Amino acid sequence: MQQNADVETPEQKKARRWRAFFGIIFLAGAFGVMILGMVSKVYYDHLTKNTVFSISQIVLPMLVAPMVYGAIYASLRSTTDVIPALILAFQNGFFWQDVLGGIKPAVSEPHAELVPTLLSSLF
Repeated sequence: MQQNADVETPEQKKARRWRAFFGIIFLAGAFGVMILGMVSKVYYDHLTKNTVFSISQIVLPMLVAPMVYGAIYASLRSTTDVIPALILAFQNGFFWQDVLGGIKPAVSEPHAELVPTLLSSLF
């Protein structure tokens, strides 16, 4: 009797469920490590720049945490190396301000639109 290649054995189903379970645990752990990196940055600024260390300064990193985590989610899903992935998560958490601070809208100079307007009125 031939077995269909598409049918999973009970052992294969169990192994697939365990892989999915540990994958979810890994991604949740990486999110926690990223949050630890964000809190570490607030504490690092407190030590080096004499800023106030308070819970209110941790609220903003918690609000942007899903966006920062979304940036590294794809690379974490495809990796099998746990330690480098957790280091990457911590690093992204620690430097979250630099990542989001580098995204700025293009600001046009007010006089940049003035020259074409003057030229078009002359011709």
